[in-house]
Amino acid sequence: MNADGTNLVRLTNNSASDQKVDWSPDGSKIIFSSNRDGNNEIYVMNADGSNPIRLTNNPASDESPVWSPDGKKIAFVSDRSGNPDVFVMNASGSQVIRLTTDPAFDGQPSWQPISIPHARAVSPTAILFSWGDNTGEMGYRIQGKQGNCSSSNPWETLTDAAANTTSFLNNHLLPATAYSYRVSSYFGAGAFSSYSACASATTGAAGTPHIPMGLRAVSQSATQVGLSWHDASDDETAFNVYRRADFGDWVLLDTVAENVQSYNDASATGNNAATSYHYDVRACNVSGCSMPSSITPLVPLRPIRLAASATATNVHLTWKDKSSDESGFEIWRKNGACDSESPWAIAQTVAADSKAYDDLGAVPGTAYAYRLRAYYKTVAAPHSFGYSRFTGCVSATAP
Repeated sequence: MNADGTNLVRLTNNSASDQKVDWSPDGSKIIFSSNRDGNNEIYVMNADGSNPIRLTNNPASDESPVWSPDGKKIAFVSDRSGNPDVFVMNASGSQVIRLTTDPAFDGQPSWQPISIPHARAVSPTAILFSWGDNTGEMGYRIQGKQGNCSSSNPWETLTDAAANTTSFLNNHLLPATAYSYRVSSYFGAGAFSSYSACASATTGAAGTPHIPMGLRAVSQSATQVGLSWHDASDDETAFNVYRRADFGDWVLLDTVAENVQSYNDASATGNNAATSYHYDVRACNVSGCSMPSSITPLVPLRPIRLAASATATNVHLTWKDKSSDESGFEIWRKNGACDSESPWAIAQTVAADSKAYDDLGAVPGTAYAYRLRAYYKTVAAPHSFGYSRFTGCVSATAP
């Protein structure tokens, strides 16, 4: 029915109990539980009630379905394990996964607006709070409080942000003080999602510099990694460069002068094929150094065995992924053979764990050269990046 109670429409019409409905994020589908086939199962139908489809088929009772914010998953409650637990499955009903395994009653699942929010102290008086963008939201409400997440201090609404916003900078804070944050999605008509998990951070000591921004770590060879960053402070006297190999301890690699915004690590042995290096850069002065980052960029291992072949409709690329922690791959292309002087440009970015790509935009009869590299992007703002060394070049002529 309409929000004012008019235009009431019956969507299901049978003697069974159809209940516990939830709209898909795009408003085109409705999921619900029904015992029309003898026991409670999960069904999906079009928003007008047409084309009902049974998604679960189990002797147990499946009920309380809720869509994920991106519309790709459905969480629900089932006693198929002996007592009520929370499960999740694809929107098609495939790949059912049990999420809770305790003997208590687990029910009423609810999706948070993001996976994991993050708070990062960027100066003695500011914290950057960030989250993943939802799907279909009309805005966000950000709340904060002084103290860590477990503190009893009350939550206060700090701001309402527009749709597609993914960060909020909280200024005018006290130095060396903990603050906590959470966020909720707004869907209109006073409807908010449940709040996200809490994220907290502690501001830097009084007088310490603002953190460097936009750190990039790029493999230059089998033993060298080039670093660059943006100097966001005007009161540092030096920068400390830190490195961690795989899951080892952080080590102070070097100290460089004020205003410097790059560094060459010539001792990154094995960064192409064996060792993943993480980096952090901290601005320092007489009051101390900027806060270390809890999420740092790493240099993924270099992909190998890049090959290109012309199929009936496109140029097909394949490669072997050597890294287990990349965010994706950058595919670079230029006109002509590998030794041509044409400029390189990114043709496409593909997801982590990809091992093939079809260049559907290649012009028939045109020769192209290709290379690619793995990249890593930190999950939270302010984002930092790591890049593997490029593969060798391969070429092919589009059919």
